[in-house]
Amino acid sequence: MTPQEQQLDAYLNQLKAMGLTDEMIEAYKQQFAASMNAASQWNQNISQFTQNMQQFNELFGDGDGDDDETGGSEITLSDKTTLTPDEQRAVACGADLCMLNDQYLNDLPTGLGKKNCRQLLSQWWDIDGREEMLETIARLQKTGHRGQFKIIAQAYTILDAKEGKRYLREDLAGVMDEDVAVERLRNLRDGLEQFVEDGLISSEKKVPDMMVWDFARIINISRAGFDAGYLEREEALASIMDAAAKIGAAYGSWKEMSVAYQFARYVWTGDDTYELMKANMDVLLSDPKSPWVTIEW
Repeated sequence: MTPQEQQLDAYLNQLKAMGLTDEMIEAYKQQFAASMNAASQWNQNISQFTQNMQQFNELFGDGDGDDDETGGSEITLSDKTTLTPDEQRAVACGADLCMLNDQYLNDLPTGLGKKNCRQLLSQWWDIDGREEMLETIARLQKTGHRGQFKIIAQAYTILDAKEGKRYLREDLAGVMDEDVAVERLRNLRDGLEQFVEDGLISSEKKVPDMMVWDFARIINISRAGFDAGYLEREEALASIMDAAAKIGAAYGSWKEMSVAYQFARYVWTGDDTYELMKANMDVLLSDPKSPWVTIEW
């Protein structure tokens, strides 16, 4: 693999870590691949991409920042929230991601501002207006990634590894790249071992229900959509409350929800942010200011 190919591979892995769709990742891949033979264009693309990555991490990303990965992030609350306790509970169902970048955990506004949220939604969700905002929420409500997660989990239950990979190829044909599907199958296997070792799931290695991956994202993009001016307050809250109700029906506690979200992220991206997110969960479950402490599940 050439240095350029290695660099491209690293950036594509970062995109996967952010939860971008396979279609969007493939579009980036084609854009960069087309410029690999032109050094000036390649360098320009890499420079712009690096700037975008830095901006994304500052706004809504993987929260590398200055946080100690063993200490977790800090609780960030708005002192001007007008949300009811039920609405705050719903917003808090998206706290795993919000903790990575110091967003408010108790309000509809994220604290990131209109311009930043518009840039975020445009660059990483291809949302540039109200219609695309509503379409994205509807897609996540209807399908999202949870169907793919179920197929990957089913493949894991097939004892023969070769047969499991064949199952993936057949069931995810046209939906997910074969290499990506196999990688996520390996992530699921490794994740189960890691989560059992850390006492987050039982020794029976039962795969958690990963539906929270889709519905927590609905909560967070609805908040960003409100900040961006694409959703009215009532619309954003309706979307958030609906997603939170589904999450509440699927899990029995804040911790169970958080473990499921972290596991889904591990399957999708690997272990890049696992230690930080686990530490953040500990903060959310123990800090007296945390909505996971002040608001009952």
